[in-house]
Amino acid sequence: MSNLVGKVDESRPFGFVVVFTIMAATAIMAVQSLCNMPETSQEDISPLMRDTEYATPLLVMRVCFFLLCLSTLWVILCDRTPFEFKYLGNKVSLTGLARWSTMTVWTFTLETVYFGCVSLISFGYKPEGLLVFSFLLFEIVYPLAMLITVVVTFVLYPTAVKLRMDDQVQRMFHWPVLVMHVANLFMAQFEMLTTGYSFRDDHFVFPVLYGCLYVAFAWVWFLRTQIFYYFFLDWRRWYAPLAYIGLLMGLRVLYYVAAGISHFIAQHWISPFIVLTATSFCCQFRHKP
Repeated sequence: MSNLVGKVDESRPFGFVVVFTIMAATAIMAVQSLCNMPETSQEDISPLMRDTEYATPLLVMRVCFFLLCLSTLWVILCDRTPFEFKYLGNKVSLTGLARWSTMTVWTFTLETVYFGCVSLISFGYKPEGLLVFSFLLFEIVYPLAMLITVVVTFVLYPTAVKLRMDDQVQRMFHWPVLVMHVANLFMAQFEMLTTGYSFRDDHFVFPVLYGCLYVAFAWVWFLRTQIFYYFFLDWRRWYAPLAYIGLLMGLRVLYYVAAGISHFIAQHWISPFIVLTATSFCCQFRHKP
């Protein structure tokens, strides 16, 4: 594995200090921006408040998405077949709640909560707190769904194929995994197309803070298991600082891409075709096992 993703240098204890400094500085700046941020306005949540002639189809879509997400999480929770993950000679067997240690499952859980919330809104339950929470939650879920799908399609899957990690390659084609890595983005895109959100540029701090939170968890998980699910988070690799900076920049860029898509959808009638075509491109595994 080291030949493809870089060697691990056990003699680089300062590696953690460097990446910790990067993440801590980012988190502090994000919190400062959050404290100075204007409150969410009625205009921000207006897409969730309005009643349209498509209210019933929208309700059906959201409930179906919620049930699909919930059933997928239930299958993951109840599956007693251990999922074994190997990393540099270390192995962990995941069952039950231990599977909530990957960013994919974290984000898919947030997506499940989101569709549960907007299903309630579609049923007519519209307290302001729920509207604001749903809007902010989607500003995290949407760019993170893009990040997960892109990373899996263009980084993790090709790497697993090249390293002949056959078990992990085959597992990526199991339906719960496909739902979390492929259907997750399609569901988010359909929600964006039908709801018509307009993302606020200053809200990029929410996915960035979410990323910082997961990275902190990944560090704790590594100290406990000696496992990194995402090799580029391993601070012992020479390129780790660049990888962390790239991850943070990627989260911000993806948020602005999401914001750009939200504005593009509102202005162009052909936007559904373009958005769904781009989504299909991002979800195709090009390296055959």
